[in-house]
Amino acid sequence: MAEAITIACPECEKKLAVAAATVGKKIRCKGCEHVFVVKAPAAAKGGGKAPAAKPAAKAVDVKKKAAPEAKTPKPKPPDDDEEDSKPYGITSVDTTPRCPECANELESEDAVLCLTCGYNTRTRVRVETKAVEDVTGMMVFLWLLPGILCVLLTLTLLTFDIFYTIKIFEYVEGAGYEFISYPWFVIWFVWAPTVFLMVGATTFAVRRLILHPRPPERIKKKAKQEDD
Repeated sequence: MAEAITIACPECEKKLAVAAATVGKKIRCKGCEHVFVVKAPAAAKGGGKAPAAKPAAKAVDVKKKAAPEAKTPKPKPPDDDEEDSKPYGITSVDTTPRCPECANELESEDAVLCLTCGYNTRTRVRVETKAVEDVTGMMVFLWLLPGILCVLLTLTLLTFDIFYTIKIFEYVEGAGYEFISYPWFVIWFVWAPTVFLMVGATTFAVRRLILHPRPPERIKKKAKQEDD
């Protein structure tokens, strides 16, 4: 039967029972995984020789005597039975800018709006997304048609006013209603109302044809029903 001695781990103070033949060799502590050289017990150092053979029962006695002198053991790491266990470490770091609302990837670090959920990173408000219809050529034509009609109306009224002012006297000269060619009548009853109409039509045409030439977005009917 192999001779046994009791030694203490210099790192965690754990008592280990090892064979006497391991003196001077390196072993690994099962408690803290510390590797150290086995030294002879203090009682056997005086003679300078290899430790005398001791039965296993005496090793237990030495352990009992040394127990009161042992210091408070350090806390053991978890999973003492797993000798090959290793702590988990960071393998990679993802620095991709992501939306704080949906965690999807943003276009860049300076991106303000998330294209996935509509979250605004500056105002911290989620923009409502809507399903809109595609704008077709017919929709654009119908949107611009009122403005085109207003332009035609303005040109027609302007042509009428000029023609009336120049030619009306020739048609009513000597008639009982010759007064409709008088300057005061032409100004207040011809030019005044038509100029008012021309200003309104021109303003509408400018807004529709120049300022807002594209029709507004229309939400799809299916999307409306789902929201309701």
